[in-house]
Amino acid sequence: MGDTFLDWLILGLLIAEVVFLSRLDRRRFGTWVTPFTVLGYPYAAVAVLAYFFAPIFDFVPLYIGSVVVWIVGLFIVWAAGAFLGWGLLDMRLAPTGQTSHFQIEPSSPNDHDDAILRVAVGLAWAAMPVMLYGVIASARAAGGWAEIGSTDFRDAYGEGLPAHAVVLAMLLGIVLIGLYRRGDKRMLATIAMLLVFLTLGRVKGTILQVIFGGILLRALRGRFQLRFKHVAPLLLSTYVVFNVVYLIGMSIVSWDDPLNLNIYTHLGRHYLYYLFAGVLGFSEAMRTGITDVGGDWHTILAPFLNLYHVAFGGSLVTVGGTHEKGMLTDLLTGESVESNVYTIFGTLHIDLGAIGAGLYVFIVGLLCYGFLVMAKRKNNVWLTASYCLIASQLAFGFFEFYFWHLTTYEVIAWGAILALAGQAKWHPWVRGHPAAP
Repeated sequence: MGDTFLDWLILGLLIAEVVFLSRLDRRRFGTWVTPFTVLGYPYAAVAVLAYFFAPIFDFVPLYIGSVVVWIVGLFIVWAAGAFLGWGLLDMRLAPTGQTSHFQIEPSSPNDHDDAILRVAVGLAWAAMPVMLYGVIASARAAGGWAEIGSTDFRDAYGEGLPAHAVVLAMLLGIVLIGLYRRGDKRMLATIAMLLVFLTLGRVKGTILQVIFGGILLRALRGRFQLRFKHVAPLLLSTYVVFNVVYLIGMSIVSWDDPLNLNIYTHLGRHYLYYLFAGVLGFSEAMRTGITDVGGDWHTILAPFLNLYHVAFGGSLVTVGGTHEKGMLTDLLTGESVESNVYTIFGTLHIDLGAIGAGLYVFIVGLLCYGFLVMAKRKNNVWLTASYCLIASQLAFGFFEFYFWHLTTYEVIAWGAILALAGQAKWHPWVRGHPAAP
């Protein structure tokens, strides 16, 4: 287990940093849903679990040096928020036990919420035929409905107009979950249908980020407070989503024997593999001394480089951790399940080097905190929902670096468009809007 004094000291420093600095963030920004807090707590929890339990389940032990990188990275994120809040916006810390003057406003008046919901539900049902067409076309391209769990289906489903409809569905899902009112069957049905189309894409992070983003939106609008009793249901929901995706994928399940206990034992261990994959993948990359640190900087900027290449020509940059760098973290099943994810800070450290990663983290920290401030001061549901997607992606930073995908920026663009449309005089299609007849 490697339970040396230095290991305990570094883990203790990580926990102390997360707890202490998150409280300062709470006092300055008036909410727990800050970039530092949503990034720090999940990683700290997974790192501690990996340290104690990974060897028990035949995974490699956690190399404590990787935790040091996270301690530094988290501090840079917090420093960016402090620099923006205190240095540029003069947002002073509130007295201990009180919230900051930068308050979370309660949910908007019901008539405004009703107008937002009409738009969100209407867009959701308008997008569903497009996504349904994408499902049918992808199944045909993959070779039939029997291939709906195949990689060919997933790749086809991620291209063209239906893929953009899925991205819009992510934003709409966050808004609808965030504004959901108990007993509203129409809204519940809409949320369920959106999640079905998101699940068919078989990208677990997408589904979980939408669900968690909706919970964060509820928290920012004063409709949800995360308490200890909520932790178990939230963890159970991630396990359920994980299993559903793999049951659809059919890669390890035979429909001839769906109640086979061995299947779900395998799924349970595979769930732990994914939970630890990023943390242990980066841990092994540092322990084995990966040699090409700083060599793939262009992948980090892929969304912007690819937009440029689409407009002016050139080869598109492929993003995602490569299996050539994959780290063997599962000692039980061997090389077939090598990890190619390295956490958010691990990916930046490997692809940009220490100095480049530090600069990138500080700039992105400024942008994320700036987005939080703008969303709260504007008190606009669409902007806040866009921020919640970013916060959700940060929360899953213990697994992967998500900002090299265009999806993040497309969701922000959808949020900005809908926010501007909501303020425009030409908005008669939203009944209840002040400009409506």
